[in-house]
Amino acid sequence: MQNKMNIKKSILIFTCLSAVNISSFLIKDVIAQESSFVQAVIKDSDGNLDKLERIISEHEKLLVKYPNGDFATTVMFQLAELYQKQASIVFQNEMTDYEKALDKYDRGELTQEPIMPRISLQKSIEYCYKILRDYPNNKFKDKILYKLAMAYSQEGNYRKAKSYFEQIITEHPQSPITLESHFRLGDYYFSKRDFSNAILHYKALLEKWDNPYFDMALYKLGWSYYNVNDYTNSISTFLYLIEDISLLERTKSQILGKTKADLTSESIFYIASCFTEFGGADAAKEFLLPLKDKDYSLDILLNMAELYQKRNYYPEAISSYRIITELYPYYEKSPSIYRQIVTNYELDERIEKANDVRNEIVYTFGPSGNWLQKYTDGPLYEEGIKISKEMLYYLATYYQAEAQKNDRVRDYHLAIQKYKEYLNLFPNADDADKIQYYLAECFYSAGDYENAAKTYHNVVNSYYSSSYREEAAFNRILSYYQLTGSDKLIESVTIYIDEFLGTGEILPVKVGHQSEIDLLRACNDFCRIFPESKWLDQVLMNFGETLHELQEYSGAVKVYKKVMELGVDNPYHLTAAMNAGQSCFDGGFYGEANMWFNNIVTNFPDSTRFYDKALRLSLSSKYKMAEQMSDQGDVEAAAELLNNVAVTSDDPAFQERAYFEAANQYQKANDFTRAALSLEHLVKNVPSSQLADEALYKAAGLRENNEEWTLASANYMTIVNQYTNSKFALQALKNAARCYENIEDWFTAKATYQKVTELFPNANDDLIESYYKIGELCMKIDDGQQAMMAYQKAVSSFDNFMNSGQEVDGYYAAHSQFMIGELLFDDYKNLQLTPPLDRNLKLKVAKFKNVFNAYKNTLEYQVADWSTAASFRIGMAFEEFVRAFMESPRPEGLEGEDLELYNEKLAQTAKPYKEKALETYKKNVQQAELNQIENNWIAESKKRMQVLVLELGLGDS
Repeated sequence: MQNKMNIKKSILIFTCLSAVNISSFLIKDVIAQESSFVQAVIKDSDGNLDKLERIISEHEKLLVKYPNGDFATTVMFQLAELYQKQASIVFQNEMTDYEKALDKYDRGELTQEPIMPRISLQKSIEYCYKILRDYPNNKFKDKILYKLAMAYSQEGNYRKAKSYFEQIITEHPQSPITLESHFRLGDYYFSKRDFSNAILHYKALLEKWDNPYFDMALYKLGWSYYNVNDYTNSISTFLYLIEDISLLERTKSQILGKTKADLTSESIFYIASCFTEFGGADAAKEFLLPLKDKDYSLDILLNMAELYQKRNYYPEAISSYRIITELYPYYEKSPSIYRQIVTNYELDERIEKANDVRNEIVYTFGPSGNWLQKYTDGPLYEEGIKISKEMLYYLATYYQAEAQKNDRVRDYHLAIQKYKEYLNLFPNADDADKIQYYLAECFYSAGDYENAAKTYHNVVNSYYSSSYREEAAFNRILSYYQLTGSDKLIESVTIYIDEFLGTGEILPVKVGHQSEIDLLRACNDFCRIFPESKWLDQVLMNFGETLHELQEYSGAVKVYKKVMELGVDNPYHLTAAMNAGQSCFDGGFYGEANMWFNNIVTNFPDSTRFYDKALRLSLSSKYKMAEQMSDQGDVEAAAELLNNVAVTSDDPAFQERAYFEAANQYQKANDFTRAALSLEHLVKNVPSSQLADEALYKAAGLRENNEEWTLASANYMTIVNQYTNSKFALQALKNAARCYENIEDWFTAKATYQKVTELFPNANDDLIESYYKIGELCMKIDDGQQAMMAYQKAVSSFDNFMNSGQEVDGYYAAHSQFMIGELLFDDYKNLQLTPPLDRNLKLKVAKFKNVFNAYKNTLEYQVADWSTAASFRIGMAFEEFVRAFMESPRPEGLEGEDLELYNEKLAQTAKPYKEKALETYKKNVQQAELNQIENNWIAESKKRMQVLVLELGLGDS
């Protein structure tokens, strides 16, 4: 009802104004009242198109009724405003519908995407144009132009809007709208990034500092200078904005869309950004040094550092932070500034520089640092202590990690230095125990085991509630373990371990190194202090091993028993049992050792690893027991025990060893048969034994010793047939042949020697000997032809070996050559000088030459036995020629003097041969005497010399 009355009031006012000619002052007053009334009507009709349309209708009717009225321009201007409002409401409603349709489209409820609506202000624009066209000189033309400019802006036609703002500035320079026009144009050019033109319009607003756009223009102007890289003007503009506190108080934050704090913050940001683009940290320092007491100076530097860091300009960020630490050494947030310096060095991959700063932090904010001299207590003091500890801890752990990564001792020493500094500066720190422990770890890794052990011990003795205490005690042991044997020898002494294993017992141990003393006591301390430790079993095992190595076997056994008391589920249970047995074994307590090992074999048959080893050591214990028996002279009992070990063992290695040693014991007892049987059992029961061939060879020798030739030869031939690569094979074959000779099995013996020549053609002396033996055996079975061939092969083999540069013994070659001469001599001897005498004489001479050459060749070997034999046989060959002549048949019919004359003629013919024989015997004897040789051949030569001297009538010559 009230709205209707307002509308009627509006119509009444316009009617009255048309009908009555009132004064200018009254007209202005009525216009003002009417304008306010229309604005109120428009506001009251927000969102209600029906109301708005009725108002528009009433205005248009009024305009139709009084088209040329004095207030037509006012009515048209108000219609322009009313239509602008109507267009806005329509657009808002269309946007609401559009958003709903778009939501349906997104959900798939519509197949076609809706079209976004656009606002249309043509009605409003038309009324403005009409006013300008029909009333070009109206008094509120600047407002009409402004209305057009804003309408075109709303429609998005900014170029058109720009032209009307420019027209306002040109035609109405004194209008209040001109200032806003400059601002709007500045924003227009700013949005187009035409900052030069934007600057012109923003600067125009600075002529009157109290205009409503002054602050906004100043802000945008600084920003524009920034964008055209005019950093000097940008900095001064923003700084002016910050400094003008009263300006900030007047800032229309609702127009700018920013709070006063935001405006200040952004101005600081852009000043900082300008410095990063122009001059950098050094320029900023020079500029801000006189202003360092201003609040914004620190903020500018902080923003600069942050900007540089975001741009990855780490050195520049560091320089900015460094200026802060220089200008504001007691800045409350200095610890965080230093942290940022460290961060930037790390981002710039200058780790050493970062660590240098960490060192600087330690001494700047540490207990004796300047910063803490100002902040002596409270949160800032705590912050300084905190960062100092943190950085020192970081440095120590950094160097430790680097050392671990690069295996570099130098870094361990740096870490050690830092840990020591930490403990020196913060001796009562909550984490002092951890630092001590880490320090010990570094000593250990650097190989300084002595200091490592001492530092671990400090953890144990100084920090009773430390979580590192137990582990430190354990590592102390490892440290001394590393030192064991590496330090200098001390005079061998006996030490006494008190409270051995916490039992109250005192254990004497003989040691030769200080490290051994320390290790033993460290182990014993751990066992006493940490009896429930998860590492107790490991420590006990180490303790036992050390005592074992120091030959304190009884103590070692007690330690291993302690491990076993931890239960069968302990992973070291069986190992401890094994080691206890080993300690007994090494201590010479073989019976007790055997009990330990038998216990494992009996109670843990499924543990293959320990079962097999225990079984072997049990057998070894018995083996050692047998050795003790043997040393005490009870060799038969030792042999029986060893034989029992061999029979009961499933281990081939033990079987062969036991059989072999049992055979030795039986042999010592002169029981060669049982010795041989043990060796033969070894081969039978362990055929793959590497000692099998040797065992057979020894057994065969023992059988030979008992003259059991058949059994001996069988063992020898088994080596040859089953162990062809045996080093005993050749000798075994020869020995077998000798055994066959001993039982006069000439054919088998000959075949065996023949096998030697076939299997070992490169056996040098053995090959030559075998050919000789074949010849000898052929002689025994009256096969002279085969004998001759064998002897010749012996000689030719010798020559082949010699020609190829190999060393060979000439004995059997010389003997074979001699035997060749013997065979030829027999043939020569058997040829009688019977008619036809001439033919047989020639044959005899030829055979003599063969015999002579054969024996002569024997001499070349220079083997005394066969050289003297050959020389003797040459003499006999000459004598055989004499015999053949003298015993040849006489011609028939020779009697009396003729026969005597014929015999005398024969004697004269034979005489030179006797003389040759005598000469040969003499030379043989002389050569033998020169070489101090005395044998049967020389004796026979002397006998023949005496006979021939008498026959030749030479007397004593």
